[in-house]
Amino acid sequence: MESNKQPSKPASQEVEDAWKRSSNRLLSLQLDEGGWEGEVVWCPILPAQYVIVCYFIGRKIPEEEKQKILKQFEYTRHEDGLWGMHPDSQPYLFVTTLVYVASRLLGMDGKDELLIRAQEFITSGKGVLAIPSWGKFWLALMHLFEWKGVRPILPELWLIPKWIALHPSNYYCHTRLIYAPMAFLYGRKSTTQEDESISKIREELFPEGYSQDLFDNASSMLRGEEVCSPPGRALKCFYFLGHLFESMPFKPLRKIAEKRILQLIRDDLETTGGRFISPMSGLLSIVTLHVAGGTRAELDYLFNQLKEWIFVDDVGGMRIAGARSMTWDTAFALQALGTEIDTPGIQKAREALAREQILSSSPTIGRQFRSDPMGGFCFGHASHFWPVSDCTAEALVALLQNKEDLTISKDRIESAVNFILSRQNPDGGFGSYEARRCRSTLDWLNPAEMFGNSMVEHSWVECTASCIEALVTARAHLGYQKSSTEYQLSLQSESMAAAWLLKQQKHDGSWFGGWGICYLYGTMFGIRGLIAGGSKHDAAELIAAGNWLVSKQHEDGSWGESHEASYHEKWIDGPPNCTQTAWALIGLQSLKLPQFQEPIERGISFLVEKLDENGNWPDQRGTGIFFRSAVLDYRLYRRIFPLRALLLHKRNENLECGAGVT
Repeated sequence: MESNKQPSKPASQEVEDAWKRSSNRLLSLQLDEGGWEGEVVWCPILPAQYVIVCYFIGRKIPEEEKQKILKQFEYTRHEDGLWGMHPDSQPYLFVTTLVYVASRLLGMDGKDELLIRAQEFITSGKGVLAIPSWGKFWLALMHLFEWKGVRPILPELWLIPKWIALHPSNYYCHTRLIYAPMAFLYGRKSTTQEDESISKIREELFPEGYSQDLFDNASSMLRGEEVCSPPGRALKCFYFLGHLFESMPFKPLRKIAEKRILQLIRDDLETTGGRFISPMSGLLSIVTLHVAGGTRAELDYLFNQLKEWIFVDDVGGMRIAGARSMTWDTAFALQALGTEIDTPGIQKAREALAREQILSSSPTIGRQFRSDPMGGFCFGHASHFWPVSDCTAEALVALLQNKEDLTISKDRIESAVNFILSRQNPDGGFGSYEARRCRSTLDWLNPAEMFGNSMVEHSWVECTASCIEALVTARAHLGYQKSSTEYQLSLQSESMAAAWLLKQQKHDGSWFGGWGICYLYGTMFGIRGLIAGGSKHDAAELIAAGNWLVSKQHEDGSWGESHEASYHEKWIDGPPNCTQTAWALIGLQSLKLPQFQEPIERGISFLVEKLDENGNWPDQRGTGIFFRSAVLDYRLYRRIFPLRALLLHKRNENLECGAGVT
């Protein structure tokens, strides 16, 4: 508990003034194109990999850019002189080592104050030999690790029948498009040319000497503090067989597998306009195309497209974002502003959001092992060409909230609905980019020890809840006859999804969220999904959810949850956080039950108190997450969700007064 202060009920005028200040502030951040987008901040690993890739392919980094990258390394360094997965994480050998290598490649002296503590950390204990598998891979590319010390990533897996679960087409899309170029590069044992800089860095990483026998057992060495998903017996057996296969002098299918991987990379390059599904996938693909003989013009084009992921300023230097979020942020911003504000800027935002719907497909979709993207909305812009179920759902809800002024046609609503339905899993829940493709979670195969839940698509609480609400909202607008096939399909999908959502509720009343931290995020969506799916507000499961939320409220009216909750999959209290407080309040206010009014007032009082005169809530730790351990800071969350909580409070008060605002 952060404070013993007991908040009083805020006056209606105080809430109204806070809502006006915060909504005006959000409106002031609207982009010229009409939407909103905040930076999605991860950690310095992507800039470090950017430097490594530039060095590998011989691309000179301008001096000004070098300084901006070093500024990012300085900005993200922890107080102990090391680097982690996010600001609150423990130090990671993986991140610290790659930042160290990148800094040295940029010309920084190893004895510089920025790097001294890092070198001590890297060379302690088992040293860099214990870096997680992804770190071993990147170091091997740079001639700083031997390939025999890297766990096998076999290109030939792309040639096995697709019905076998191990085929990479069954992986989560981000995972398969990272491991495709990694498999190509591992198969080639690609490495940069050794020069004086590489030799010097290698001496620093291995101060007691570098020899082949160091790496005989290195592939199985892991720094335990960074392991989220430890390899089990089955995976160790798989690695043993992979190493055995690699020792064979003749591999007749490797060239065929490499050709298939290259085709996949080029197809993704074409459909995304050179942006790739993610910056990490893009960086690895650039190295792969270079090794495969790509032209300088082609690589220059890809680096130019990579700029879309880059943010630069004088404070944090050069960052590479974990995602671009224009559609996501705009959809939630419109919902937070609601129909109470109707200005030319709001209409411009609706039009900007509507433009981001994907209205075509691609002839290579099947060859890429992809589901049809038509009708969907991406996380960022449509040009990314990787639409997501909940992005589509939230965009649809935002576009349909103003019944008097729709900016999307009936045909396009139906197209979005069809896209959403195609992402539903047999268990009733919804995947994110795709529906799940195999029964096994393939967790036993996870080679990225630092992450969890990363191998296949899952049914996600938040995706499922968003999709239920979107389907219900769209059905009301489309005016289907109850006897129509379309009506029945939508109704059946909603029913299956709501049943799945109910099964995911924990015994204490909460839900686990996979893309936000964590139980507060999941419970907000769980409540929202069940209500949209037809549950009565006073149903036992919803009262249990409300009681759980109240049990986690701090004495000062706030809520806060630690990122460790996602890692350990259990509730761990955290410091007061305005975004997480808003999530709890959105959940409680959605219930519209009198027994929760007192904690709601306390929470609203906390948000009103924390809002400054300019309409800003304080900068706090990130509340987004992926793969259980990687925290993301969605910079607009702290502006959007608290505003949404105030809007719901304002609406509920008006209803109590008989104003009838909906």
